[in-house]
Formats: sequence, C-alpha cells, structure tokens
Amino acid sequence: MINVRLTKPIRCVSVVNEDGMIAANSDKDMVAAQQALDVKQQKLAELCDVLEKINNKMTHAFENFINGHNEEIAKLSVEIARKVLAAKVERNDYRIEEIIKQTLGEMHIRNDIEIHLNPSDLETLGQIIDEDQQHPLADHTLVADVNVGKAECEIIGSTGKVRSMIDQKLEHIEELLKKAQ
Repeated sequence: MINVRLTKPIRCVSVVNEDGMIAANSDKDMVAAQQALDVKQQKLAELCDVLEKINNKMTHAFENFINGHNEEIAKLSVEIARKVLAAKVERNDYRIEEIIKQTLGEMHIRNDIEIHLNPSDLETLGQIIDEDQQHPLADHTLVADVNVGKAECEIIGSTGKVRSMIDQKLEHIEELLKKAQ
C-alpha cells in the first residue's frame, strides 16, 4: 500500500494509458477528453496561422526596406569609392598611362591625337617615356592642362574628344548599382 500526503485537495484525476492517452472510465469521459483535445488542436492551428502571417509580413517588410534603400546603398557605396580614390590620387597611387590606355580604348582613331593631362601627371608620364622611348604613348602629343584633374585625361582627335573623369565614372557606377538592385 502507498500513502500519499497532499497539501491541496485533488480537483481532477485522469488515468493515462501506456501511449499517453487519457484512459476514460466512461463514454462521457471519452467525449470530454476528445473535445478538450480538439480545442487544443484548433488553438494550435490558429497559432500556426498567426505565426505564418507574421512571418509573411516580416519578410515583406524586410524586402521593402532593402528595395527602398537600394538608391541610398548605391550612393553610399559610390561615396566610399570616391573617398578611397581621392586618397589614392592624393598619394599619387595610380598609373596615369593605364588611365590613358583605357580612355584610348574608347576612341576609334588613334593617330593624330592630343592627350591633355594634369601638369603633375604629364611630368610623371614624361619620366616614364624618357625611360622607355618605345613607350606606346611616346608618339602622341602630350599637353599640360590645368583644367584636367589628377588621374584624369582628355583625348582630342579628329573625330572628337573623350574625357576620363573620376566623377563621371563614379556616377556611371552608381547608376549601374541602382539598376542592378
């Protein structure tokens, strides 16, 4: 015999079988247990629906947030690139001949052209050409132009002119970033 001493009175007793199911003593108990189970399942289904709706709203809000900020993200990215480039230009950490070659690639005519450069870049390029008389840019007319920024160039040919300007390139990159997102 087992004696159990309780501090509070017993209000309800359920007998549970080995499967964890309530073992009913009567049909009335069985119906009541099934109804209680149905109510719990209904509440669980409602809770799952609420959680799914919350998830959908959060996903939609996140997508709107990201899409709404694409332009700001693109501007911020370009502004960071602008600062990095400005620091590189400040410490002369660029190759002006590569900038010229890239700009020449945009022109269809390569004969009889003038290459306008910032005076300090012209001096740097002059030193490079002095060291290598066979340098591909040695045959072109090089002009010091205070209106051309450092790390930029303007190439004038018989069909027109092409400018390589940092700001224009950054604006083009910004537009591409806005479209890509």
